Amino acid sequence: MDIGAYLRALKACPDPDLTDNLGIYDNWPILLDVDTNIFIDYLRNCEKYSEKSQNVSREIAEEVAASGRLSAARILRKGKGVYFDYGKRLAKFRVSRGLILEFCSKDEPHRTKQLAKEYRTTVLLHPYAMNGNWTRNLADIVVDIGEYAQRSKVGLCFPKSIGSKNKEVVYYEP
Repeated sequence: MDIGAYLRALKACPDPDLTDNLGIYDNWPILLDVDTNIFIDYLRNCEKYSEKSQNVSREIAEEVAASGRLSAARILRKGKGVYFDYGKRLAKFRVSRGLILEFCSKDEPHRTKQLAKEYRTTVLLHPYAMNGNWTRNLADIVVDIGEYAQRSKVGLCFPKSIGSKNKEVVYYEP
């Protein structure tokens, strides 16, 4: 499925079916071939996103599962990750330089190396709570970033876009 069809499918899909049909779930990655600072500047200028600059260390301790706290704190300390909220705490995401290996297949190290060469920025989406319309909130962010990639002619990959209505990973190569 091409990116345009995938974004239209996200907009039209009923909220309860977003995970099964189109793969939307927690820890959903987006890979972009754009300078991370340029993308962060874009997000800072969007009214719907707000940078989480204050108390991020405290929030990591409170919101990140114990198994992921060390990794999240290390990324923050190294200045490799910037955190954003979508709306009024509807969802959150981290923008990082390079490829986040957490979601890459250990069975395909050659593919991981290829992705690391092709994409310079990773966005990792998370809901604040897994109740209500949390998949819709994540899907809205995916649509926004997908449309940004098309407008700006930025290469993009949705590595976890596979679901019952989409059988292949979605790429955009301008």
